[in-house]
Amino acid sequence: MNEQDLATQADALPERFADRLEASDLADVRSLADGGEWSEEIDVLLACLQEAGQRVTSAERHELAALLDYMQMPHDRLDAIKVAG
Repeated sequence: MNEQDLATQADALPERFADRLEASDLADVRSLADGGEWSEEIDVLLACLQEAGQRVTSAERHELAALLDYMQMPHDRLDAIKVAG
């Protein structure tokens, strides 16, 4: 992964998880993505998913883990989210 991959994947996250976020949370995640604040975007996204008890697919979990690894962020929030299926 490189900076361009990070930007592309982070920019796609709001739409990918739109059906699992409250409208106000989705607006916050979109705003952070639009501002290029990807680490905060992912942190808020994971917090919202965790708080709402939402699940992610194994592919989504893998993608999120790769983003966290690239940004050298902990997996605590991601580990607390259940995988669908």
